[in-house]
This record gives sequence, C-alpha cells and structure tokens, in this order.
Amino acid sequence: MDENKNKNIIAAAAVIFCLLIAAILIYLFFFSGKKPQVQQAAPTAATASAPKIEAPKPQEPEFIEKTENYDSGSIRAKYYVYRVKPEIKHKEYKEFYQSGKIKVECAYKDNVIDGPYIYWHENGVKALEGTIKNGIREGAFTENHPDGKKKLTYSYKDGKLDGKWIEYFDDDKSTVMFEKNYTVGELSGNFKYASADGKVKISKDYPTPSVPAPAADPAATTDKPATDKPATAPTPAPAANAPVKPASSTAPAFPGRPPPSTAPKIPGPPAAPAAPAK
Repeated sequence: MDENKNKNIIAAAAVIFCLLIAAILIYLFFFSGKKPQVQQAAPTAATASAPKIEAPKPQEPEFIEKTENYDSGSIRAKYYVYRVKPEIKHKEYKEFYQSGKIKVECAYKDNVIDGPYIYWHENGVKALEGTIKNGIREGAFTENHPDGKKKLTYSYKDGKLDGKWIEYFDDDKSTVMFEKNYTVGELSGNFKYASADGKVKISKDYPTPSVPAPAADPAATTDKPATDKPATAPTPAPAANAPVKPASSTAPAFPGRPPPSTAPKIPGPPAAPAAPAK
C-alpha cells in the first residue's frame, strides 16, 4: 500500500515538474520582448537611381491682387496682375477717391483696357460710360453732369467718332445745343446749333465721306489666272535726306490707367463751324 502511494507521489511530482518547465518555455517564447528581425534587402542599382516621388505642392493662383493707397492711407486703386508678370494688369480694375467713393471701374486684358468703362463723379453719379475693346473706344458713350442730367451722347466705330453727336446746354440740361453726325471721324450730314430757347441758329449739311473698302483677301486672288497687263513699276525709294512722315494714329489714345485726380481725356468733336455768310 505504501509502495503504491509513493509511486503516485513521484508521478504527480513529475507532472508538476513538466508543467513548470512548459510554463517557463512559454514565457520565454512569448513574453521575453525579443522579436525576430527581418533583414531588409540591399538596394539594387535600379532602385537607387529611381527618382523620389514627392507629395504635390499646393497650386499658386495665377493672379494676385494689388492695392495702391493715398498718403492718407485710404485706398486709391485695386487691381489684379499676373503672378509671374507683376507689371501686367489683368481682370478687374477699380480706382477710388480719397473719400473712399468709387472713381473708375473697368477691366484689363494683358495691360490694356478691355470691356465696359465707367468713370464716376464723387457723389456716385456716372460721369462717363462706354465700352473699350482692346484699348479702342467702340459703341455708344454717355457723359452726365454731377446731378445726373445728360451732358453728351456720341458713339465710336473702330476708335473714330461715328454716328450722332448730341450736346446739351449746361444751364438747361434738357435742351439740345449741338446735334451733328460723324462718319469715320468726319462731320457728315446735317449740323444744327440751337439757342437755349430751342431755336435753330445754324443749320448746315456736310457731304458724307467715303468709307474705305476693306482690304482684299490675298488668299482670294492667288488662284486667279495671270493677265496680259504690264507689271506696275515699283515705287521709288525716298531720298536719303527726305523727311520721314510719322504714321497717323486713327484711334485716339486712351490712357492705360486714368490719372489719380482727373477723368480720362475723351476727345471732343471738331470745333463747330462758323455761321454761313449771309
């Protein structure tokens, strides 16, 4: 009986010893803190020469807004310029009086005024309104007095006065003083000058100037058969000491930027002709 009891004790002790050894091995394997190291492959020639891929940078705006100020600190003008070409105006342009009231409102396209153009009196009334295409006046223009009454109405075509010109008296802004017509920048048709009471003082008719025909398309004449007409002699070159005649500008100059204190100069009509001799 005692012998069997001793065998059971020895067997139990052996089991406990085995469990203890297993527990120690499990602890060392899972909780020792040592992790297997993975050896990284050495870079090859292809991977070493490959360019690094960087994250894309935020895109900068194409235009930046600029502001000009008076000495007092109030804003004089606000406009946009190209970021890469800071001296080239583009998009909206606004100019202000020192009081902060809007003075000029227009738009630029590559440093040239292009689009509706408005010049304001300081009291908020439009002094001048018209359209400028690529720096050249085009279409109807209107000028107003500070009280809002009309002062002038006229129109342009390709930078030249074209159409009816009407000018009103300053003291009676509903009465027409001048009424005349223009064709390609020259007086044409009937001209009238009236007094303040509406009576016509001068009435004169001008001949309609001939409108130059558009230039012929060179491509339209290339396929025409040759004629037997003799060739035209070339124009002789001017003498070395001959004066050079400057090219005439058909379109009146328009300021790239209006001066800070004066309205842009809009050329008026030619001087009114004298009364016909009786």
